[in-house]
Parts: sequence; C-alpha cells; structure tokens
Amino acid sequence: MKFFNLYRNLSIPLRYLLGFSVLMAILMVLQDYANYFLWESDHKFNWFRQFTRGLISDLVIVLFAPVIEMTARWLIENKVNGRLLFKCILVSLVVSLLHRIISPSIFGVIIQSFDHQSADYSISKMIFSSLLAGLISTLILFWMGVGIFIAAISQRKLVNKERELTHARVHALMTQLRPHFLFNTLNSISALIDINKADAQKVVNRFADLLRFVLNRETTQFTRLSEEIRFIKNYLNIEKERYRERLTLSYDLEMDTLAEKVPTLILQPLVENAIKHGIAKKVENGHITITSKFVYWNNNEEVRLSLEVHDNGDGCASNYHHGVGLSNVVSRLKELYGDQFSCELQNPEAGGCVARLTIPLTTNDH
Repeated sequence: MKFFNLYRNLSIPLRYLLGFSVLMAILMVLQDYANYFLWESDHKFNWFRQFTRGLISDLVIVLFAPVIEMTARWLIENKVNGRLLFKCILVSLVVSLLHRIISPSIFGVIIQSFDHQSADYSISKMIFSSLLAGLISTLILFWMGVGIFIAAISQRKLVNKERELTHARVHALMTQLRPHFLFNTLNSISALIDINKADAQKVVNRFADLLRFVLNRETTQFTRLSEEIRFIKNYLNIEKERYRERLTLSYDLEMDTLAEKVPTLILQPLVENAIKHGIAKKVENGHITITSKFVYWNNNEEVRLSLEVHDNGDGCASNYHHGVGLSNVVSRLKELYGDQFSCELQNPEAGGCVARLTIPLTTNDH
C-alpha cells in the first residue's frame, strides 16, 4: 500500500505521466518510420518492435517518478551545495543505469515471446548496447524530469498559498460579519423583552440555536443551501416574534437547489437589510420571500444558482450598498468566485426590493 501511495501522491498525477509516455512512444515510432521511409532501408519496418521499445523505455522512466520528484524536492527545500549536488548526481546515475538495464531486459523478454523472428536476440547484448548508446540520453531525461517536477511542486505551493490567503481573507470577513449580526439580533431580543417576557424566553432559545450554528461553522467557508435556509428560518422566526403580524414569510425553493453549497451566512445580511429597509418602515402587511432556483448564465452556456430575497417595502434604499452586511457579502463573493458571480439590487414593478445573488454551482466542491 505504501508503494502505491508513492505514485498516488505525486505532484504530477500518474495518469498524466502514463498518458505522456504513450504519446511519446507514438511520436518516436512515427519519427523512426519517417527516417526509414526517407532513407529507403532494405529491411522491413517492424512497427511492433519499434513501438514496444519506446513505450517500455518511457514506462520505466515513469516507474522512477517518485525518485525524480524526491530529487526535485531536495533541490527546492535545501540550500544547494556541493554535497547536495553530489547526492543528486549519484541518484541520477543509479536511476539511469537501472533504466538501461531494466528496459532492454523487459523488451527482450517481450520480443522473444511475441516476435519469433527475433528469438535469437541476446538480452545481455541488448543491455550492453543500451548502456553504451543510451546512458547519456537517460541522464538528460532524468534531469528534464527533475526540472518538470520542480515547476509542478512550485506551482502547487503557489496555489496552496493563494488558497490559504483567500481562506484567511474570507475568514476575516466572516469574523467581521458575526459581531454585526449578533449585535443586531440581540437588539431584536432586547426590544421584545419590553413587550412580552415569555416570548422573549423562546427567542433566547432560538438565538442559542443560531449562535450554535455560527460557532460550529467558524472555519467553514461553505454550507449546503438546506442548512443555510434552516438558519435563515430560525433567524426570521426571531424577527417575526418582534414584528408579529407586520411580517409574513414565504419560501420558493427548488428542491434540487438545496443540495448546492453556498458561502456560510451569505443570505443573512440580505434578509437583515430587507427587514431594516423594507419591513421596519411598514405599519402592516410586511412580507419577505426567499427564492432559490437554477438560472442560465453567460448566454445560456452554463447553469448557475440564483438566490433572491424580496421584500415589499418602499424599494431599494440609495445607501443600500454601503452597509456592513451587503459590502461584506460582495467582498466574500469576490474572494471565493473572482468575477464569476453577480449581486444585484432591483426595484420590481410589483414594488419592494429584490436582492439577487447568482453564483457558480459547487455541489461537489470544497
């Protein structure tokens, strides 16, 4: 199992190395045939023999891929000095010698088994000839492989650093959002205590559930939409206790969207703004609708997830974009999706304000 892990953990996936080996074997046999055709050789061109020789040689190089990557890591992670260079050169010589012994040995066995015209081939002569003619070329291939692995390892480290930096920035934004959200929710509870202490006790229990949700996802960037909606329902139930008949709620959720992953707490600022700028100003019949659906994006070339929060207030306020909540939402989406998202505010003909997020599908990601 440990042996296979060496290949499973390569910086360059094994399937790419194997595919490249087959491609190189095909290109080399075509080159050999081109030389044969141009020089009008008297002997018949043997496609099987030429392709098999090249493929086996390439696959044996792949066999030593963990050693080549190890050499690359030595050069990346250590200060280069004479001792390190000597060790790397020694490894390259050993690998090249083994390659020039193993490749003709396997090739000889296969040729003697399947090509009866070559049954009298001597494997020992093939090994000797391979060592004389091919040792330098194998050394060159070894160091080319080291260079490729150095590039792959450096690229992976760069990607990991960028991912860690993005995670840190998103975490900082979420940390900024939590106190803002908790403070506003506590204000709602405080206002309710003056009205009905019994109901306030129920709200405190619901608030504990909200707090548990937030703390459990302190380092989690994404959550399933179904969990996000459950959180929003608990949050809105607290607000409903405060606004009573002034607030009604509805949910228009496509079932298939609930399995999608969305940024944690991404809807809460939109809902909070809908209450603050829409419902709080109404004397009665305040209503919020939360919608999730799949929509086409980029001239109908791909499908995205659309999330909407629609209130029936007086419309989107002119300073709607400048609050902590919405600016936080936009900043987080930029970090997570780059320019592959949209955040829109609209005043529909039916009245009120619609806050709409459109984000990529990430069911199997993160």
